[in-house]
Amino acid sequence: MLRARLSAQGWTVTLRPRTGTAWPRINFEHELSGEMGLLINPSEDVAPQVEGFVRDSTAEFDAVGHRPPDMPHAALIGDLRKRAHGWERRQIHVVAVMLLKHGVLSEAEARWMSEAGPAFQATQ
Repeated sequence: MLRARLSAQGWTVTLRPRTGTAWPRINFEHELSGEMGLLINPSEDVAPQVEGFVRDSTAEFDAVGHRPPDMPHAALIGDLRKRAHGWERRQIHVVAVMLLKHGVLSEAEARWMSEAGPAFQATQ
């Protein structure tokens, strides 16, 4: 169910099975967010681990789910958001405004980028 919901929003959800001593990993990837993975502890129940990850990542999944329908610069926005890890939200807002001012992003793209902030970062 989670995989279907996220896939409908453009997320790629893949499982890397356990190999040797490495724990299995669930990867969540989107052009606007980059890739984030969840290592699964095989000695614990999987459902609570996935539920905790999804709960902690709700802001990112919601942001991507509420993106404008037309985002011709999604790859650029995604790259900027991924590299903005650790930035404050206002810093990515300034970048979005400058890209809008110089005709690189549409108004809808700049607004979304400002509101979404850096990828996989808690609301500040």
